[in-house]
Amino acid sequence: FGCSIKQLTLSSQVHPQGVVVFFSPYSWLAGWTAKQQWLGGTVDAEGQPHYTFDHVRRVLDPHFELVHQEDTGFVIREHARKFQFGVTHNTVWRRRS
Repeated sequence: FGCSIKQLTLSSQVHPQGVVVFFSPYSWLAGWTAKQQWLGGTVDAEGQPHYTFDHVRRVLDPHFELVHQEDTGFVIREHARKFQFGVTHNTVWRRRS
């Protein structure tokens, strides 16, 4: 993302019963997104983890229903002999009426 999901005004941009789809491996890197903008991926002072999906769900839930989620593997080729394997979390949300 590069921005807080709170900045997204999805409920005003998606028609009632419309669908929003997110794909994310939730791999936050300070080189790409400032840590204070991360939507999870952190641990608080008491050692409790804060997960990105929990934050996304909390923000979207008042206006959207989670209708499907699954994990999908993907491969990034760095060069002829080196690859990265990752898993993205795919979620489908339907706007409430």
